[in-house]
Amino acid sequence: MTWDIFIGSALASTIFTVLICLTYIFTPDIWLDEVSGGKIKTKVSFINITTGVLIFATVLGSSFLMSLWIKYNYTSDFWVLFLGAYIIQVAINLVDLLILDILIYMWIYPSFMRFEGVEPLHSYWYHTKGALKGISIIGIPFALLSAGVVTWLF
Repeated sequence: MTWDIFIGSALASTIFTVLICLTYIFTPDIWLDEVSGGKIKTKVSFINITTGVLIFATVLGSSFLMSLWIKYNYTSDFWVLFLGAYIIQVAINLVDLLILDILIYMWIYPSFMRFEGVEPLHSYWYHTKGALKGISIIGIPFALLSAGVVTWLF
């Protein structure tokens, strides 16, 4: 089961990373609020909402799929399903922090992540706080929801 969770985490993190990089290329304006530290607000538009829903579905869906995989191949214990789903959330957030935020955004800083008139946000603490919020505020409820749905509906 450990390898299954490891491979699932790697796949989910890879899909998430590619999705985020694609949004920087095709819909960069959704990141203005993030990269400006909240100084520039992003306009609400259909494409921004659609992109947000796609990111949301990727993060929640990966936990849900891991819970399903564990249930049908190993056990239906709620806490084991929760732990598998939560590990996926932690992996996505750590890859986001270490690869996207620190390695790519802060160190490499490619042209597709640059915004005219916006000073780059090179603060380790800002990005670490974002990862901690993702692990706790988003990760725990998503893992509980995934494990709960899989436990009671499947």
